[in-house]
Amino acid sequence: MEKKLSIVRIIVICLVFAAVFSLFGFQLMKMQIVDGESYARRLTKGYESRYSIEAARGEILDRNLTPLVKNDTGFNIMCYYAYMDADKKNAIILYLTKVLAENGEMWIDSLPISTTEPFVFKEGEEAAIARLKKDLGIQNFGTVKNAMSNLCLAYDIPDSYTAEEIRTVVGVRREMDLRDFSEKIPFTFAENVSNNTVAKISENKLNLPGVKINESTIRKYVSGSLAPHLIGQVGPLYREDMELIESGEYAFNDTIGRGGIESAMEQYLRGKKGEALTQFDYKYEVINEDPEITKEPVPGNTVVLTLDSKLQALSSQAMEKTITYLQENQKPGQGMEANAGAVAVIEVKTGAIRALSTYPSYNVDDYRKDYETLLRQEGNPLFNRALQGLYAPGSCYKPMIATAGLNEGIITPESAVLCQRYYTFYHNPSGNYPSCMGYHGNINAVNALRVSCNIFFYDTGRLLGIEKINQYSSLFGFGQPTGIEVAERIGQQASPEFAASIGYDWFAGDVLQASIGQSYNQFSPLQIANYTATIARRGVLLETHLVDSIISYNGDKVIKKIEPVVISKIDAQEGVLDTVIEGMRSASTAAGTAGGTFGNYPVPVASKTGTPQTSGTLLNSVFICFAPIDDPEIAIAVVIENGGSGLNNAPVARDILNAWFFNDYDVNN
Repeated sequence: MEKKLSIVRIIVICLVFAAVFSLFGFQLMKMQIVDGESYARRLTKGYESRYSIEAARGEILDRNLTPLVKNDTGFNIMCYYAYMDADKKNAIILYLTKVLAENGEMWIDSLPISTTEPFVFKEGEEAAIARLKKDLGIQNFGTVKNAMSNLCLAYDIPDSYTAEEIRTVVGVRREMDLRDFSEKIPFTFAENVSNNTVAKISENKLNLPGVKINESTIRKYVSGSLAPHLIGQVGPLYREDMELIESGEYAFNDTIGRGGIESAMEQYLRGKKGEALTQFDYKYEVINEDPEITKEPVPGNTVVLTLDSKLQALSSQAMEKTITYLQENQKPGQGMEANAGAVAVIEVKTGAIRALSTYPSYNVDDYRKDYETLLRQEGNPLFNRALQGLYAPGSCYKPMIATAGLNEGIITPESAVLCQRYYTFYHNPSGNYPSCMGYHGNINAVNALRVSCNIFFYDTGRLLGIEKINQYSSLFGFGQPTGIEVAERIGQQASPEFAASIGYDWFAGDVLQASIGQSYNQFSPLQIANYTATIARRGVLLETHLVDSIISYNGDKVIKKIEPVVISKIDAQEGVLDTVIEGMRSASTAAGTAGGTFGNYPVPVASKTGTPQTSGTLLNSVFICFAPIDDPEIAIAVVIENGGSGLNNAPVARDILNAWFFNDYDVNN
């Protein structure tokens, strides 16, 4: 019995082993024959790495859809981490820079150290220098020699390299680190390179692993000298942009709008990246030489501006022509020292900015190639005077004072003030009294605006008081944001509070000076232009805007349209603004302060001149106007530093009106 049980056990065990071996055999056959190809692919594949593909940035157009910033097709030299041999990295960099240098082309290198011996830290780059020292573990008092030594160690630079070759290579290696060069993030070595460079690198591509020539969109500023302060440009991200990088919204090698519309409209201009896939085998060697695109990039939207590029160019030409004329023909203290200024042109009915120019200006190409020279250039062309410059409006403030006085019932259209040149309401033991440019006798509001009588407005301002003056000043937009999409300074109104904030006492005489647009009143040319447009609209203050609309990249869809926005409205009594505008109209007649320019002009123009004193002995010049009077279309403000007299600015406004009404864009007519 026991023998039979043993035989049964042996048989069962054999059957179990047979079943197990059969199962293993079946699985082995399945793996080798049925699924063999799949397992082979897995073994060969190893792992995958994805990296982003840049999307085309949206373009920037003027109101007539004329390109201001567009995308051209060009070639970039790109480096891909996964494909690049680490041991050959320095040699590859040196070869690429030599090819570029031979063809007179630049590569990306922001290292704040001069490129030739003797090496020194670059002027004006203190933040970058401090960041470099911190990253290299150097004390604040560390020298350039310390920095170069640490860079050589960090990047394993061969002793055979010359000093300038070392500087070239460490500059690029440092840039690679700043841009987070990795498997997921390729590095843009150089942009928009020439066909000669493309050919040279292509010929030697077998010796340049990880280097590729990519066709890409190149940002082109069509007219680099047309409104560079407003348009801005694009640039790389740096360590100070860490929040954007940590959020995952941007990578180190991305570009971002810097200044102007490029920055303000970043969310619309920036496209959505695509994605490509690189495959590696189990030996970590690349399988697919041409990465697979798994997600196509989506281009950004196009921004249409309110600017008229022809009018913008003309306003710059008119300003340059007038300043040159003043320098060559006026006497000292009367405009000969004129050297800078700004022009603002607003469409009255919408608040759209049609031109906004600064003089002197610069070219975007020069900014990119030689920023340091521009930074030191006389006249500070990088300063955006139209939005960042603050100026006393001088007598151009008087229409607002007249509006306040008439509306508050302090004066009437018939009220007269006796002008005997000096205002003696407040006794001054020294005998120095606020004065006027002439003896006007008994004078009313209209004639006071026509001849710009200070005495009339001293008296009206005194009766109003500074609080009421500033209440109306705010309603006209002074000291308030204009609504423009790009950065601006809002300036300040004259007040006891502001005087105290800078350590000065406030006196009764300060109200008198504030009444003629001086004292502490400081406003931008755009604010002054929008104030002028508000008068033209009979007291309605609109936001200004530089953006007309956002459209899709191919132009087939409107994403957003900017509509006029009312900020405030002056509750003016009947006839108040008619009286003020009549005074401004009379200033443009032969007997007015702007009569020499507009006395016989074929379109009725309302204007006002201003000649505010500066902190020195020179006088700025300010001019405002709008036209036509009955149905206003355009409002203009012109400011010239050291211009001598407001009437000196009137020819600039006339050139702009000639273009607007008569399609005459020749400033020499």
